[in-house]
Formats: sequence, structure tokens, C-alpha cells
Amino acid sequence: MAFATVQSIDKQVVLHAEALVHLPADRLRALLVDFENLPQVITDLREVQILTADDDGTACMRVVARIRIAFFRLNPTWIQQVRVLPSGEIEAVINAEPGELPIGTAHWRLFPQNVNTLLAFDARLNPKFWFPPAIGTLLIQRMLKKEAAMIAKGLERVAASQSCS
Repeated sequence: MAFATVQSIDKQVVLHAEALVHLPADRLRALLVDFENLPQVITDLREVQILTADDDGTACMRVVARIRIAFFRLNPTWIQQVRVLPSGEIEAVINAEPGELPIGTAHWRLFPQNVNTLLAFDARLNPKFWFPPAIGTLLIQRMLKKEAAMIAKGLERVAASQSCS
């Protein structure tokens, strides 16, 4: 089960996605904060390099991605500061390069559903590229829904492979 919405508001792209993951919330959170192994789960990520990490769950990382939205192909690299909040939620501030103004924020929330977890993702991005508003939001929404389902399956796959080893 996956759901996604995309809106264009004041030159920002506002994303929301949800996916049901067949894992308990604690296990899911542990996989999400295993940053260097995220490319095993999120196929658009090519590399995650930890630049700094603190014991409190705060990390700064460089991310290299390859994103395809219909016939558009993007190869962005960005720096993001990620922290795990006391509530267990995960938030990120995304910068194009160190010292530049943020190009967006992202927030992951986990909602236990018996033995499963509903993973909710929200982001507000100031993209450096332009998509036609009517077509672009529909293309991004379709890609985001597909990606949310793939991430849920990837998290389940990685969890299963780790429990077997």
C-alpha cells in the first residue's frame, strides 16, 4: 500500500507519501538511520557518505542520487543534516552545497500499526530545476507513489536479509 500527493505552492514542491511497511517501528527506524546502507533500500540513491555523526543521532552527509521522472533524468548531489528527534521522528535539512541556503526540508514519521508501521514522508523543496506545473506535479506524484512502495519493499528485504545472517 502506497499513497502520494504533490503540490506546487509558492515556487516550492510539497511532497507527501505514505507506505505500509511490514516491520515494527523500532526495526524500521533502525534501518532508516543506517544512512550509509540506504542505497540498498532507496534505488535512486547512488551513494551516502557520512561527513560527521554525533551520538545524539545527528549526522551530516553527502548524498549522490540518480532520479528519473518520466523523460527527465536528474543527477543531483546534496548535503543534508539529519537528526532523530526525541519523538523518534527523523528530520533533514537539505542543502545543495555546504554553506548554501537550504533547498528543502524532509520529515519521516512512523506510526505503529500492530506489527506493521505506516511510514509517512513529507518534504518541502525549492528545486533548482523547473517542471511544467500541471504535468510536473502529476509526473512527480506518480514517481513518488511508485518509489514509496519500492522503499517499503526494500526495507522489508534488507530486514529479512539481516535477520538471516
